[in-house]
Amino acid sequence: MPDLSVHPSRQRYEHLRAPADGVGLVRHIGAHRAFEGDLEVDEHGFVLVYPESGRRVPPPQPR
Repeated sequence: MPDLSVHPSRQRYEHLRAPADGVGLVRHIGAHRAFEGDLEVDEHGFVLVYPESGRRVPPPQPR
C-alpha cells in the first residue's frame, strides 16, 4: 500500500512573462528533485503545459 502521509516539498515559482496572446510563463524550481522548468499558464494562472508531466487537454467541443 502506498504511503499517503503529507511531507513538505521545497519549491519556488518565479513570474517570467505575463500572458500575451493568452499564454504566460512561470518558472518552477523544485529543490526536492533538482527540477527546473518553465510552465505555460493561461490568463487565469492555470497550467497549460507542465514540462515532463503533461499538457492541459482542451474541453470537448459541443456537437
